[in-house]
Amino acid sequence: MKRDIELIIRLLAVIEERPAEDSGLELYLDDVDDEHVQYNLGLMKEAGLIKAIDATSSDGIQYLPIRLTWTGHDFLDSARSETVLSKAKEVASKQGLELMKLPIDIVKNVLTKVTLELLV
Repeated sequence: MKRDIELIIRLLAVIEERPAEDSGLELYLDDVDDEHVQYNLGLMKEAGLIKAIDATSSDGIQYLPIRLTWTGHDFLDSARSETVLSKAKEVASKQGLELMKLPIDIVKNVLTKVTLELLV
C-alpha cells in the first residue's frame, strides 16, 4: 500500500469539515478504495496530523478520525492554498523531485518555507 499525500490533504479537509457529532465515526470516500483510505488515515495518525481511534481488528485496518491536530491544521492550511502548493511543487521539481512523493516532514517544511517566502 502506498502513502498518498494528495489523498491525505483531501482527508484532512473532509475531517475538518465534519460536524463534532461525526467525531469518531467511519470515513468513506465514494471514489477511493476503503482500504486505501484506512491505510492513509493510519499514516496520518502516526504523523500526528489527526487524532483517531485505532479500531483495527482481524477484519482489517480501521481508523475512526476524531479531529485534526494543531499540526494537521497547519499542514492543511498550507496545502490547501493553490498558490503555495503550486510553488512548492515547482521548488521540488527544479531539484528533480516530486513533492507529493517526498517524506511528510519534508513536504511540511517546503510548504512552510514557500508560505514564509510569499509573505516576506
